[in-house]
Amino acid sequence: MTVLRPATRARPAVRAVVLLASVASCAPALVHPGPEDLRRAALLWPGVTLESLEQGRALYVQSCAGCHHLHLPEELPAEEWPKVIDRMVAANHVDLRPDALEAISRYLIAISARAGRAASPPAAAVGGEGHR
Repeated sequence: MTVLRPATRARPAVRAVVLLASVASCAPALVHPGPEDLRRAALLWPGVTLESLEQGRALYVQSCAGCHHLHLPEELPAEEWPKVIDRMVAANHVDLRPDALEAISRYLIAISARAGRAASPPAAAVGGEGHR
């Protein structure tokens, strides 16, 4: 009896489809920033825009979902998110530019405030570069 196996070239394509499907299934649960999120964020970071918060969301999905399921921002208080990001950087699980880390951190902090979690300036700065 002959066992048919998929062509070796097809395997990376299948992996890519599975990865994209898993990312797509997580992303819809993440809220998009709105005017109230922007209002709260502007108190912390004057000059922040809705577009920059949305970019943080996109970077979070793009950069983090490849390795683990995405946590909803509301799962942690605002001041915990920079610590989580710092741990990922320290463990070499994250290789992103400081501005990308900043955008992700701002998105997570701003949205975590929706759950009644205070969006106050975090005590610990992401990457030690003042990511508040």
